Amino acid sequence: MHLSRRSFLRDSVLAGVAATSRRGNAIATSQPEPRYRLWFNHPAGEWRDAFPVGNGRLGAMVFGEPVQERIQLNEETIWVGEKRDRVNPNAAEGVRRVRELLFEGKVKEAEALAMKDVIAVPTRMPYYQTLGDLHLNFDGITDTSKYRHELDLDSAIVTTRFVSNGVTFVREVFSSAPDQVIVVHLTASAPGKLSFTATLDRPANATTEVVGSKRLVMTGQALPVKPTTDPATQERQAGVRFRSEMVVLNHGGRISAAENTLKVEGATEVTLLLCAATEIRTQDMEGACRRYLTVASAPFAEIKRRHIADYRQFFRRADLTLLNTPDPNAAIPTDERLKR
Repeated sequence: MHLSRRSFLRDSVLAGVAATSRRGNAIATSQPEPRYRLWFNHPAGEWRDAFPVGNGRLGAMVFGEPVQERIQLNEETIWVGEKRDRVNPNAAEGVRRVRELLFEGKVKEAEALAMKDVIAVPTRMPYYQTLGDLHLNFDGITDTSKYRHELDLDSAIVTTRFVSNGVTFVREVFSSAPDQVIVVHLTASAPGKLSFTATLDRPANATTEVVGSKRLVMTGQALPVKPTTDPATQERQAGVRFRSEMVVLNHGGRISAAENTLKVEGATEVTLLLCAATEIRTQDMEGACRRYLTVASAPFAEIKRRHIADYRQFFRRADLTLLNTPDPNAAIPTDERLKR
């Protein structure tokens, strides 16, 4: 899957730009639906319906599937093609001349000159590619009830909650700016009921291996979908190299490895920390990932606290209220409200 960076950034705005309420966010059956939450009573059917999280560099789309969860990953510098200086050398003089033509009422001439002497060269960037996917395949989950998949805009956290075989499963996903990791927190209400396999993959040009007993490492390079045989073109199309690592922190249960897969059995609570680095920012991508995961090795509650505190200093700068009365449609899922 080759993801449009513009589409990803557009959808990621949902997780980072909005007004907020000063009210608390506690959920109780006797209280109204909290503000600033988008929610479905079913998993995302396609990519555009998945919920985004992002910290400005590292992002993800969360689908909310109970049994076979997919979390699609992005890092902002994974481009196909060489690093380019696209500044037009004629731009400084070109801007002055364009202004003169506009003041003279010569709009068409100004537009033609801008296209030649102001716009970047070349006019198009190399295209952007996805970092890959984290797949979580769960055991022991059959029929589900009380399902809810939501994005809380006041905390930038995606939460999936449901009941299966009498056990309540809760999954929280967010992208932390202070710690520069994507965090996936999994819990079961009954001891030992959390069992799953975890894999990292990508449509092409990447390999994944298990390092140690609790770490997955995926390395690769952004390359064109249709490679060329021309050596000169191949050099121009040699894209960004990257590295992604995921570590499993478990409470109870066992972790085992087989080829490129980690398996967790009989746990009650698990935290997955995922980081990424590219050669755009550092030549020591392994060292960068090691630093990210070391910083993020605090208990989950502390990582979550740091994330929310950092996010809300921006999110809560403004508060806009359009209705002083409770929204009568608040208990209706977001997609159903859109259909109406």
